[in-house]
Amino acid sequence: MSPNLIIATDVVLAAGPVLGGIGVTGLAVADGYLLLLGLRGAKRMSLTRDKAAAMGIVFGVLAIATGGTIGQLVGGVATVPTSIGQGIDFGAADLAPAAIAVLLGITTFVPDWKKLGWPALFGICLGASAANIGGLWQIANNLVMLLADMIGDL
Repeated sequence: MSPNLIIATDVVLAAGPVLGGIGVTGLAVADGYLLLLGLRGAKRMSLTRDKAAAMGIVFGVLAIATGGTIGQLVGGVATVPTSIGQGIDFGAADLAPAAIAVLLGITTFVPDWKKLGWPALFGICLGASAANIGGLWQIANNLVMLLADMIGDL
């Protein structure tokens, strides 16, 4: 987690009940809207590859947690890399969902993307995948959900 996000979270938590109980759904919609504005080139929401990817990951985790239409849409998008990886014969077995998440992480953060939509999209897929596969990935998912729950209760 970036230091800016930690500082922003601390400031929001110290500010008291100012958000009126925004909830996880509200945070997911707000994060997705900010990501969309940043991708569209809003000057007050300038994005780098890593910021777009991180916001995509957070959106993916939160969207899966909300369920409903947003969760189904993100879940559907996230199944594309998994079904591609499980449909190709790599030898003894298909790629496990955790292996797909590792490949999504590499694809999200390593290439020098010219357009920020790609790391955002792969980040959303990574966040949605991490929300469902358990293990070490579940720790990151639980951290995002804990922070979202704490902010959502303000």
